[in-house]
Amino acid sequence: MFGWMPHFEWRRDPHATIQEAMVALRQQIQRLEKKEEYVIKKVDEETEKAEMDRMIDKSAALSASRRKEQLLVELDRLRGMRLALETQVNAIENAITNYSTMAAMKKGASASKIIRWRKSL
Repeated sequence: MFGWMPHFEWRRDPHATIQEAMVALRQQIQRLEKKEEYVIKKVDEETEKAEMDRMIDKSAALSASRRKEQLLVELDRLRGMRLALETQVNAIENAITNYSTMAAMKKGASASKIIRWRKSL
């Protein structure tokens, strides 16, 4: 935005933003899992084609094997992407846990301060 307009933007709730990010990451992981299932099915189909065509048409069997190899590369790429997203989800969950732990420790410290202050009276 330009000039003075950013001063009038509504501030977003950080907890809502975190929740939106978690939902988006989990949805993307589900999409990748579906895509992986589809690619695995295609790999099985190409393997079957290659087996059937091996005796009849060697060039068709060779092209089916090449397509299978391309699909396996695609499958590895999808698994890497899913792993990266799952790592992000775990990192966010760990950060949330650490934040709540620190907040609880802070409350405990302030409670013990109050107790020590009351004992000194």
